[in-house]
Amino acid sequence: MKFILAVVIVLQSFCIAEELSPHWQQRINEILSGTLNRYHYVDQSIDDNYSKRVFQLFLNKLDPTKTFFTEEQIIELTAYEYKIDNDIRNNTFYFYNLCLLRLKEQIEFSRSVYHTILKHDLNLNMANQIEADIDKKTYPKNNAELTKEWKANTQYQVAQNYITLYKEKYPSKNELVIEKDIEIEAKLKTKKDMDRRFKRLIEKKNKDYFTDYLDSITRAFGPHTSYLPPEEKEDFDINMSGKLEGIGAILREDDGVIKVVRIIPGSASWRQGELKAEDIILKVSQGNDDGISIIETPVREAVKLIRGPKGSTVKLTVKKPDGMIQTIPIKRDVVIIKSAYAKSGLFKVKNQQFGYINLPSFYRDFENNNGRNAADDIKQALLEFNALGSDGMILDLRNNGGGSLKDAVDISGFFIPSGPVVQVSDSYNKKNTYRDNDNTTIYNKPLVVLVNSFSASASEIVSAALQDYNRAIILGNGHTFGKGTVQKVVNLDNIIFRKNNPLGFIKITIQEYFRINGSSTQFQGVVPDIIYPSPYDYMDVGEKELKFAFKGTSTTPADYQKWNEPKNKSMVIKNSYERLKNNPAVATISDYNAFMKRQRDHSNKSIRIHDMWDNMQEIKQKNESLEKLTVNKIFNTYASIEPTIDSLTDDKEDFDKWVKTFDNDYLLNEALEVLSELHQSVAKNE
Repeated sequence: MKFILAVVIVLQSFCIAEELSPHWQQRINEILSGTLNRYHYVDQSIDDNYSKRVFQLFLNKLDPTKTFFTEEQIIELTAYEYKIDNDIRNNTFYFYNLCLLRLKEQIEFSRSVYHTILKHDLNLNMANQIEADIDKKTYPKNNAELTKEWKANTQYQVAQNYITLYKEKYPSKNELVIEKDIEIEAKLKTKKDMDRRFKRLIEKKNKDYFTDYLDSITRAFGPHTSYLPPEEKEDFDINMSGKLEGIGAILREDDGVIKVVRIIPGSASWRQGELKAEDIILKVSQGNDDGISIIETPVREAVKLIRGPKGSTVKLTVKKPDGMIQTIPIKRDVVIIKSAYAKSGLFKVKNQQFGYINLPSFYRDFENNNGRNAADDIKQALLEFNALGSDGMILDLRNNGGGSLKDAVDISGFFIPSGPVVQVSDSYNKKNTYRDNDNTTIYNKPLVVLVNSFSASASEIVSAALQDYNRAIILGNGHTFGKGTVQKVVNLDNIIFRKNNPLGFIKITIQEYFRINGSSTQFQGVVPDIIYPSPYDYMDVGEKELKFAFKGTSTTPADYQKWNEPKNKSMVIKNSYERLKNNPAVATISDYNAFMKRQRDHSNKSIRIHDMWDNMQEIKQKNESLEKLTVNKIFNTYASIEPTIDSLTDDKEDFDKWVKTFDNDYLLNEALEVLSELHQSVAKNE
């Protein structure tokens, strides 16, 4: 209770403060730093190392694209790199105040520079380059170098807008021609975008900058510790209840841009199909307007622009991980997310039949005890498989971002007689073990679990437990996401009975998950038994890519009895790797990843418009190769169990489209190959 009250004081003080005052700044500084240091799961001292983390985070918030500060200013600010902890202890704000002073000077300078640049003609074929990788990018030495940087950035933005307009006018053309009217329009669009960006920066209040500073102090403890305004808490609830208003995308701020974390199954974005995890949202437009750039916009402000009334359409201009720019129209909707529920069916493979369950999330509506939940739905599917005499099954957890811990434990227990499933430890070293205690195994046939880099949290608990028990073969790409921590979300309004102007929520890391073998899924994730390449392998995806994520610890292994694994398991794994060598889909994906890795490694890009066009055409061809994968399809038919034909109404088109993807799903077909071999071994021993 002491912890909760301390947090309430922090955010109540912050939210009711209309204007910054020295007393308010000092008070919140004391309470916030003290609360984090005392109650965060990972014990961290507020020392020089912590100071360095805050230094990096705050500079990144102020100038994420390194287009304002110069090396001269950074050298000046570096004098405080190891002194922010002193600022916190002494209730002073020397670093913060100097940062704001220099930033506002540089914003005014840069504003005058781009205005001057856009008054003159631009040669879009001028030989010039920009560094696309922010981590490799360095600050310009001085304002003279910064001016050159702005000239290059402006040329790039105009060229990018030109290409977008050109593709709209000539969608089927493969060659680029410079037309004066399109060039003028591209230049005007660029000026509008920049004007809006600088207007937003100039109008940003000191209180907002101080919020960024406090957020840097908070996030220096870890990437999942943060303050949630009410609108962001709505996103947190989506996976639990399966209800959503809006487009159905979870977003986060990442180096000054808004990045899609995941798409909620069955939501408006999911149904539309083009918005994906790791996409960067550049602009938001309503109706026929040109769109508002959301570069360097807080995620809560971006969400306000993206959300809207049911039935209206929002258009998102996004940058794909491969660098392609795309405008995606999404019709907002209020839905009960049927597609978030488990789907099941039977694959016919020669004279064998294998069950298949696709589980997009571990759903449970905690406000409705009679509502559907993942465990009950999975149990029903397993009973159907038993009744129909399936020879094995696939549990597909790809892209499953997690959800209810209870359902993860219950589902794991369906495949083992009894025993521990996951261990949890808190900041007081208090351990708890979640167990399956029913002494029954609902399904005992061969099992393959499919995962990928977007399988996280509860998905990792299930796949890790089944792997530790030797109950299943895990098949996927290099590793799962690697989120092995627990966050506590506290509703401040319920605690202090505030009715008006809601305060929001605090999210803080309080626990760590451990596998039953004593290791942690935190940071490294779950490594599959059989690793196949994925089109996402070239991307930096996972917990380990988040700033200041801790690497996880270990604990004492639990007492558990391993499953009697099939005698041919090692041979099955070996045979799968042999098939990998000659799999045409794998060859295409490996070639794609090698190409995209070269693209990322050579991040110092030419911004001559014809070079940009040629590069986009090359990426387009590589993307098309993925859409035309040659897959060794081994199944004859797929018969759906859930949903039934009768329950499919408006969703039938979406469902049919989903089933059609099985033909090109190389990993699913490989899982069926593995199951077929496992079943043959079991059949011989019966």
